[in-house]
Amino acid sequence: MIVYVNQNNRIMDIQIKSVNSFCSGIIDYAGLFPPAKLDLKTAFENYIRYKNSNYCSILSRFIIPAGLLNELENLIDSLFVNERNILLSIIPETGSAETSYYELLTNSLKAVRKFSIKFKESVNAEVFEIKIPAEVIKNHKESYTFEFSERVSDIVTQEISENSFIFLEGYLDGDWKSSLKKIINGINEHNLNKPNTGFKLRTGGVTPEMFPSSEQIAYSIKECIDRNVKMKCTAGLHHPFRHYDYELRTIMHGFINVFCAGLIAYRHNLSINGMKEIINEIDGNKFVFSTDSFSWKDWKISIDEIELARNNIMISFGSCSFDEPIADLKKLKLLL
Repeated sequence: MIVYVNQNNRIMDIQIKSVNSFCSGIIDYAGLFPPAKLDLKTAFENYIRYKNSNYCSILSRFIIPAGLLNELENLIDSLFVNERNILLSIIPETGSAETSYYELLTNSLKAVRKFSIKFKESVNAEVFEIKIPAEVIKNHKESYTFEFSERVSDIVTQEISENSFIFLEGYLDGDWKSSLKKIINGINEHNLNKPNTGFKLRTGGVTPEMFPSSEQIAYSIKECIDRNVKMKCTAGLHHPFRHYDYELRTIMHGFINVFCAGLIAYRHNLSINGMKEIINEIDGNKFVFSTDSFSWKDWKISIDEIELARNNIMISFGSCSFDEPIADLKKLKLLL
């Protein structure tokens, strides 16, 4: 089931085929969220502009909280009634306490269904990003994460569609390896029955402590590859390569680093240490895009292998900026 990688071939200004495959549908636009934190009208106007630009196939979905759908409905009715192929990734309301979690989720999804019925000809709103309550991970055994995944999937499928896809986001506090195993194993076990759930990893934020270590990213990717669980990242990946950000006073990960680690590991079964080396690479010249392949040092993958890994494991990353990644890729002469 391919939900996210945009196979639209309208990238007019990408001349290197491996760049096209690597970047296809890679950015979910999150202009509503920090640090951009734009108002809905401005963010959605940006999304429509990007969607109709020469770089449209780099763009995937517009990320929006379910609570803003009424406002988006009015915006579409007034300004974008003729727009088609609007792709949304929706964050339903769930709260943080398990006791009220499922009721809030169900009520939130009812609003999504109403919105989807109205705009069924122009909007796809079947991808969801849902946080797992911390208590589910901390206070329960691994089997409970499977049961949680099953229940969330049942609610989403019942309220929205059999075609819906869910990304579950966990927490990396405390014993993060144990937490990751619980989450990803639970997702994998659920997917054996109904393959509609992936893992969402937070790769940054507005403070230094929100950035995971290279080991945490590599470990997450390895767990997802070993269990065939689709993965998306969110936040902190505005720029292609690893670098120090003087405003935040922290090292930020690069989206080429992170996705390269996942793609090469998927093809060549890299160890966690091998992926860490790629994630920590600061020399952009080590990453080479050619007509028929992509490589880092001596590791090479073909275009077909890039597309396979993008569709099966490394799906997309949420970014509050679309302009910054595009500008950086232009500076690198990967875009014209």
